[in-house]
Amino acid sequence: MVEEPFRLEGFQELRLEDRDLVTGFLRRYPPEISELTFTNLFMWNHKNRFAWRIQEETLYLLAAPVAGAAPYLFPPAGPRLDVQAIERLLLAMKAAGVQGRMERVPARMAEPLQADLPGLTVAADRDNFDYVYSREALATLAGRKYSRKRNHLKHFTGRHDWTYLPCNPTMVQQCLDLQEYWCALKHCEEFPNTAAEHRAINIALHHAESLLFSGAAIAVAGKIQAFTLGEALSPDTAVIHVEKANPEMDGLYPTLTHEYVKNAWAGVAWINREQDLGEPGLRQAKESFFPDHLVEKHTIQLTG
Repeated sequence: MVEEPFRLEGFQELRLEDRDLVTGFLRRYPPEISELTFTNLFMWNHKNRFAWRIQEETLYLLAAPVAGAAPYLFPPAGPRLDVQAIERLLLAMKAAGVQGRMERVPARMAEPLQADLPGLTVAADRDNFDYVYSREALATLAGRKYSRKRNHLKHFTGRHDWTYLPCNPTMVQQCLDLQEYWCALKHCEEFPNTAAEHRAINIALHHAESLLFSGAAIAVAGKIQAFTLGEALSPDTAVIHVEKANPEMDGLYPTLTHEYVKNAWAGVAWINREQDLGEPGLRQAKESFFPDHLVEKHTIQLTG
């Protein structure tokens, strides 16, 4: 028997049919955080069981994660920050028997909430800070600090017959096959977070024609060995949701990042490569590309 997700009054389950409505709000009121795109919400809906509500031209999102994790709100998207509306939602959660909580709150939103709602605690969520890079830096890898990355690229490109390919529907199955191979190598079903990511990537690829992401791949000797999925986050920023490569090919991961940014995102200033989730290896990999800045996120919750 499937447990019914936690819901607040007026919230309805997120579905693929909501794509245009949700995307419209996020385009009118561009977010800072990587989570707030319809593609990201939809591909992770199996884990977070999102619901949405519109009130006074503001989109509110509620997550009710599986496996007994506590529900929480996402930062709203709208023309202004309605502190009283957020307080009412947090109190409604408390009245329903759960902690009144909002996660992934950027600093520009957390600060006024803390100032105006004294019964609130605010805690930095370092594991979910987004890494943001200069698009030019990733596209050129110029300068002394990128010498190691350039060596990685030379190691890969000098040893393989490779091609960069913008994704199209005919490539989806090969990307799925690579994801299965990667998952088998990493024994991802033994690790809940990796297994959830595996499912999220499968969902995104299976709905590639309905979602609004831009993808690319690298083929080696005609076979796809790496792929990536990203999309516009705001007028000056693109977000990369997925980067997967055959880990047995040295230098393929940095080649994928470099080629995708160079070819697909010439019109933006910044590249958001999401968070490291507190995983040491992932943190090291993201720091090795020298982010320009981090998007700090916080968890806020009612006290008492």
